[in-house]
Amino acid sequence: AWQQQQHAQQQQQQQAAYGFGAPAAPPPAGPPPQYYEVAASNHALLPPPLAPPPAYNANPGMAPPPYIASQQQQQQHPPPSYSAPPPQQQQPPASVVPALPPPVALPPCDPESHTTVDKTATYVARNGARFENMIREREGSNPKFSFLHELGEGGPYFKWKVYCQQTGFTLEDQESMLREAFPLPNAAEQENFSNMLNTLSGSKDHIRALRSWIGVQEESTGCIHWIFEQLRHRIVSIPDFTSRLHIIYVVNDVLHACLKKRGETVAGQTLTLDPLSEKMSRHMVRLLQPTFQSEPSAEQRAKLHKVVGLWRDRGIFCAQETNAMEAAMMNGVPFIQPVQVDLTGLTSYQKAVAALPQPEPVVEVPPPAPPPYGTQD
Repeated sequence: AWQQQQHAQQQQQQQAAYGFGAPAAPPPAGPPPQYYEVAASNHALLPPPLAPPPAYNANPGMAPPPYIASQQQQQQHPPPSYSAPPPQQQQPPASVVPALPPPVALPPCDPESHTTVDKTATYVARNGARFENMIREREGSNPKFSFLHELGEGGPYFKWKVYCQQTGFTLEDQESMLREAFPLPNAAEQENFSNMLNTLSGSKDHIRALRSWIGVQEESTGCIHWIFEQLRHRIVSIPDFTSRLHIIYVVNDVLHACLKKRGETVAGQTLTLDPLSEKMSRHMVRLLQPTFQSEPSAEQRAKLHKVVGLWRDRGIFCAQETNAMEAAMMNGVPFIQPVQVDLTGLTSYQKAVAALPQPEPVVEVPPPAPPPYGTQD
């Protein structure tokens, strides 16, 4: 009996030690404890935290490896969070410079539009494509910012201007590229050209005088692209159809003068297409389309059809090309791209690229070799 009593007492002591004894008293009534109160109460049941390991460089005679030293520096001076940088440290997005340079095109003839494109290109090159998208969304219906759209007036020149700003070309470099790609007359001849346009009428003398001036300037300076962009600007700036038609008559006179120089035609086919007519063909739709689309009268439109028909019948251009011109003139394509010149073929572009500061070569320093295995200080 004494042994049974002793065995029962040992079982009660073991049950109490593992929590199997008498149930504990219920907790006092009240609201449930908050999260931080539960964590504080449970903290007493956790084992004490382990002491931090000693620094690797506890031995002053032993230097830590580079990767350990960098980890210690990061622990002492943690880097700032990328997700929430201070406002004053935020940098504008970097502009992406295209790998291939865009072709160069003439700027808008209107001085105000030219200034708007140049200023916008400077801001876009400085602030990145996100800034360009913001302006495009805000000024989408503003005709002054049509160059921001793919087929907008002045778009090719704007893209080229942004590229020049991003690349670091100086204004002198940009001016040299424009002059090499698109030569222009001197200041005196430009003023003479403007006066002839202002006084142009349907008389044969006026038309022949302007045709002669165009031929002389093309032979001396090769500025036919600049001349035709000025003619287009004149066409879209004047509301009178008759004045626009007079410009088309001047172009027609120039083409017939070229036809006499290139030789005889056979069955409506030209033997050779002279260089001036080939250059002019790239501007025809840009002149014909706004002249045709701005005139609702079928009788007046028939005059343009007659001119294009002469070019086809007399072999100034082939039938396929004149048919394409006439179709584009009648369909009213929103925008016909202007003449563009590849930058890589320009000597001025190659010189500008060679003058850019070259980046310093990156020299990779190999990490120090680890100490031999088993060596001790």
